[in-house]
Amino acid sequence: MSLRQRWTQWQTSRFLHNHPLDNDEWHSALATLPWLSSLDAVQRAHLRMNVLRFMEQKQFSAAGDFSLDRQKVLLIALLASLLWPHEEGDIFPGWVEVIVYPGDFSATHTQAGDAGVMDEKVAAMAGESWLRGPVILSWDTLWQQSQQSSSPHQLVFHEFAHKLDGMNGAANGMPPLPRSLRQQEWTQVMTGAYERLNHVLDQGQKPWIDPYAATAPAEFFAVLCEVFFRQPQQLAKAEPGVFSLLCRWFANSPGIGLIPEPLRQHSEHA
Repeated sequence: MSLRQRWTQWQTSRFLHNHPLDNDEWHSALATLPWLSSLDAVQRAHLRMNVLRFMEQKQFSAAGDFSLDRQKVLLIALLASLLWPHEEGDIFPGWVEVIVYPGDFSATHTQAGDAGVMDEKVAAMAGESWLRGPVILSWDTLWQQSQQSSSPHQLVFHEFAHKLDGMNGAANGMPPLPRSLRQQEWTQVMTGAYERLNHVLDQGQKPWIDPYAATAPAEFFAVLCEVFFRQPQQLAKAEPGVFSLLCRWFANSPGIGLIPEPLRQHSEHA
């Protein structure tokens, strides 16, 4: 056992002693997501600590008469916590509330129309993430996507990718970068991929990714995070530079275990 594995085990045991989570409850939650089976013991231990911190630091609210029980809360916390790379400190800091609707909900957005007149538009939404406010989720959507092993979509990944992005103070497709990543490299690779996607759409061709990713750099990053964790082979083939960046950004997250090791190693040597 490596020194890191011993340290993680000790941290986990100490944390669980002070923040108990029933083993049966934990394993039951994992069993609802069989595509998590590729996570190793260290990644699962890290994930479990993330989940406990998440449930301790965030407030869950049910919209309307929706029944939001502990199992549902645990599943949402589990999915969100796959993305978080840090083992200490607050998890997804700067906000508190997760609001869960039974299905899609209506949201009103104001935007500039013709001649600078502000227009209000009401749209049906499955999820929304406010920069310094709540994350809002449709249970039906996130549950259905979580049960589809080959789907490129996962609502929780998408909305919490926005939270990662916003940690720099703005939703612009660039989360805080670790020392291993330079801003110039990130901007060059992501901008190139974003422009290629828009060019494909301008030509009337079918893109390799959900066209919604072309809406804005922030949405591009959020959709990329979904595909990175759910269909990594597709991302590595279509945009190897982007795949390499995300491998490095999420290197210390428990979710990195969802990425096949040979694919990660190939990315490192590409």
